[in-house]
Amino acid sequence: MNWYNEIPSSTPLAQGDILFSCSIYKPKFVSINKENIEESEVELDLYRQNVVILSQACDLEQGKLNEILVASVYDIQTLPIRIKKDATKEEIINQRWSTVKEILSDKRPNFYIMGKHDSENQKLHTTYLIVDFSTLFTIPLTVLDVIREIHGPRLQLNVPHRELLNQKYAGFISRIGIPKNDSLNEDEIKALIKGI
Repeated sequence: MNWYNEIPSSTPLAQGDILFSCSIYKPKFVSINKENIEESEVELDLYRQNVVILSQACDLEQGKLNEILVASVYDIQTLPIRIKKDATKEEIINQRWSTVKEILSDKRPNFYIMGKHDSENQKLHTTYLIVDFSTLFTIPLTVLDVIREIHGPRLQLNVPHRELLNQKYAGFISRIGIPKNDSLNEDEIKALIKGI
């Protein structure tokens, strides 16, 4: 099954759309006034990031959103991982493969791997992509619409991959550490059942 559709820039934004080299504006404090935070000096850093839209499809379709939630997307070969400075090429490959195996076995819930896409349009040709749910941004819809028009055709996740992306994101943000339930007495419960 094909993971993506190639859609023209005229198509409205939707959940599962991938925007390559999207403009991200990130505030950076130059100076902080702790008594009055509004008087702090802030600069905006601009950088480019591949992103996938996470905002709910129905909210996008009905025009209910002014800000669109996106997650960072990395090529599987450029996924940022912690590697010691003097690591050999083999150690880097082994660490990257170890990380990918953990993602595939759901041991890294903040990541989701998406399939590759072969395209005659070199801008849309991709290898496997990894979504990082721990690196999120909100982008004003007006800005994202301009980016959509400028960038031309884009990839959009097909069903059921779009729903799986949404489910993986929901699982990531709803995870909690649940303590082992030691307060229940199994012997007492078993005795009650036997007494029925």
